[in-house]
Amino acid sequence: MRLCAPITNLFGPAAIGGNPTVTKAYLNMLSFGVLFTDNGNGVANINPILGGAPTFTRAGPAWTRMSNGLWISLGNNVPKSIYPDQVSGRYDGLWLEGTKTNLCLWNRDLTNAVWVKSNMTVAKDQVGVDGVTNSCSSMTATAGGATVLQSFTLASAARHLGLGIRRLSGTGTLEVTQDGTTWTDITASASSSFLWGQFLIQTVLNPVIGFRIGTSGDSFATDLIQLEDASASGLSSPITTTTVATARAAESLSYPSANIFPTNNNYTIFAVASKQVSNNQVLYPFRSLVDATNYTLMQAPNLQVSRNIAGVSTSSVCVQSIGTLQQSRLAARVSSITGADAFSNGKLPTTHDATTTASQIGTTIDLGMSAAGAVESSGAYLKLLIFKAPLTDMQIQSLR
Repeated sequence: MRLCAPITNLFGPAAIGGNPTVTKAYLNMLSFGVLFTDNGNGVANINPILGGAPTFTRAGPAWTRMSNGLWISLGNNVPKSIYPDQVSGRYDGLWLEGTKTNLCLWNRDLTNAVWVKSNMTVAKDQVGVDGVTNSCSSMTATAGGATVLQSFTLASAARHLGLGIRRLSGTGTLEVTQDGTTWTDITASASSSFLWGQFLIQTVLNPVIGFRIGTSGDSFATDLIQLEDASASGLSSPITTTTVATARAAESLSYPSANIFPTNNNYTIFAVASKQVSNNQVLYPFRSLVDATNYTLMQAPNLQVSRNIAGVSTSSVCVQSIGTLQQSRLAARVSSITGADAFSNGKLPTTHDATTTASQIGTTIDLGMSAAGAVESSGAYLKLLIFKAPLTDMQIQSLR
């Protein structure tokens, strides 16, 4: 018996141990399986190896980082793959985000009048984070302490400031601000290669964002500057703007649940997922919703498997923190005899749910969705498997 790579990759080398008999046992129990592989050019594969056709929506474009470290803007309803950092080259799978709005105008073009310059020369003449010529701006100090600033009339609120930065010349300091008076030194982040990410989070009335260059003649490139309301999910992916603040639509992915869950209420859900930008965000690797009072939900960290039946919620919890960018193995086991258990990175459940009442499963299974129906997290999902049996502790711990 010889198995192709996509099949063996469902369970991981530790699970199969190179043994086709073990792999066949997993396959015989599998009722749904999807590997969110990289199709190239920032696009994630969402077609399951076993299961019904996916439904993915995002009513607008979105940015993501590719394996070569460049960012790319994808069109409407195209699912994003994600390589989360520019050092390890690790692939994290499908990246799902909720809706966010970039308040910064002309975020790739410092030559626009919304950016007020003092002792600063700017031009839109640089290769951007996407590798495209003349897609972003340079700024060069004509005197020490040169600034380029954009002002807003906004209520007091916590907001993220993100941007791409690259040094072009000089060795002096570069600082950023979110209030026009307090400056944060980001010199160490400005190398000869672009770095895009979050640099500040601050609660400010009427923000003033921008840069200050310490030494005359020093020059930097910047791209995709982003000011957005802060949330637990952290700074989202870049959003291009020109004349007005611009929103990126929420992303949703679902699969039909028909023929996945056995009628005897015995099954196991296994996912590999990672938080992308913030330790505070919540991952939702699985949800199936009948209505507001009847659903089954997995959420992490401190993985919780919740089953809400006619408004009565029961749950099993596995207490374990999950760091940003940490790929985590998350499992839920449901048995009509013993109840439900949650497993996080092989750790056994902290609390057991003894309820044996049948779980509530709707017509679809959803990723990245809370019980309320909103896309709540900025999470990446590498795989999702559903078995038509409650796997043993050892079987769950061996899955990768």
